Amino acid sequence: MAYNNANKLAVIGGGPIGLYTAIRLSRLGYKVDLFERDQLPKDKVCGQGIMPAGVRILEEAGIIFDEKKEAFSFQGVEYFSAQHYVKGNLHGKALGVERKVLSSKLYEKALSCSGLTIYENSLVSNIDMHDSYVDIKVKNGKDNTAVISRYKYIFACDGLHSKTREKLANANKRAGPLRMGARVHVNQKPWSDCVQVYWNDGVEAYVTPISESKIEVAFLWFTHKNFDKKNLLQDLLSRFPSLERKMEGSLLANDFRGYGPFAKVSNKMQVGRCFFIGDAYRFLDGITGEGVALGLSSAKIVCDRFYRFSFLDHMKIAIMYRKYKFFVDICLFLSKHTKIRNYLLDLINRRSPVFSYLLRLNDAN
Repeated sequence: MAYNNANKLAVIGGGPIGLYTAIRLSRLGYKVDLFERDQLPKDKVCGQGIMPAGVRILEEAGIIFDEKKEAFSFQGVEYFSAQHYVKGNLHGKALGVERKVLSSKLYEKALSCSGLTIYENSLVSNIDMHDSYVDIKVKNGKDNTAVISRYKYIFACDGLHSKTREKLANANKRAGPLRMGARVHVNQKPWSDCVQVYWNDGVEAYVTPISESKIEVAFLWFTHKNFDKKNLLQDLLSRFPSLERKMEGSLLANDFRGYGPFAKVSNKMQVGRCFFIGDAYRFLDGITGEGVALGLSSAKIVCDRFYRFSFLDHMKIAIMYRKYKFFVDICLFLSKHTKIRNYLLDLINRRSPVFSYLLRLNDAN
């Protein structure tokens, strides 16, 4: 048993939000240990668009992408539903970035930060909360050794299925119908400078350009929808004939993966000396594409204010999530109601600046 980290901070989870949190804390002058149960950098099934607020935060942290080979700068969002269509322009630079590339960039930056130590293959198996410190027990997956260390604060960034949330009895069932997700990469030149969203009955397909020669196609659907599990990708694509035609003859990468259901959220943003950030705090739905930007924006606030975190800081993050939830609820409603969705798309299409304005409102900041 060792308590040699009594003045340090600990970040649990090495996804993009965890890596960014550790980087920002170390740059603010804190000694930080980051624990990741797997190997870094990490891949994940997710939409790979980063909205302008998220891009700005990454650039502030020195995360820059080659916008030909590593990313694609997209200009807006296009929605398709049968013969109905609407397009909105974004108010800042947005990027399509493959998750492995985003994680690699953040990982490289984290390795260069003084005062930041990364522990891979390290599982946090126990958390013991006290008034003025937190003890955590960490098991190393390679040799199964366990060490108990003491920290001033911990930051839970361990994602949708957060174990920290369970250990601190901070888990709650996500309201509303459950959803699933899947993705595949396609070696094809993007045919649009926008993220495209194709709508069917309770199922959406998202096409995100991630380089000059590659796109990602992601799907979200309600768990009550029935699909051919043995041929899931083909069944999903068959729901979107116009998208399937555009992809005809393209080479699909051998990386089709599913994820979900997205069943739990945190009750609280803060439990004692632990802050929950990103999907570990609250995941509503990926339908608006704001997940990474929202996680980065809330992480920035927590990192800057955790030692004097106030009601106003809490409310600032809560308002961002409330705004996010408002748009998520609208989109989920439209996903289930085809006639209303098509009518609304036609209405907005006749007033094209309206959708651009809605996208601006939805961008986390």
